[in-house]
Amino acid sequence: MLKNRYAQEDREIIMEIKYRDLCYATSKCFTECLKKYGFMGFSSGSYGDEINIRQLLIIKAFALGLIGNENGLNVNNHYDFSFEEEMEILAVDM
Repeated sequence: MLKNRYAQEDREIIMEIKYRDLCYATSKCFTECLKKYGFMGFSSGSYGDEINIRQLLIIKAFALGLIGNENGLNVNNHYDFSFEEEMEILAVDM
């Protein structure tokens, strides 16, 4: 629902977005924010919001094609990335 305080009526916009594209856009946003402001800067700038790094790693790995639907986003969320690989994934520019 698109709300416009200057319009008389709200408008509903329906879009189809591929899940991988949504993950990519989300990853890009968080990556840029983290690289610009850091973890503490992001938290204070967003009034205490936190980034779940484990979830960001999953979303970013999926967006980059490192994991797929057949073994990603399942109940156990176990991907066997080493710490070094996780840090590389977090550092990748989107």
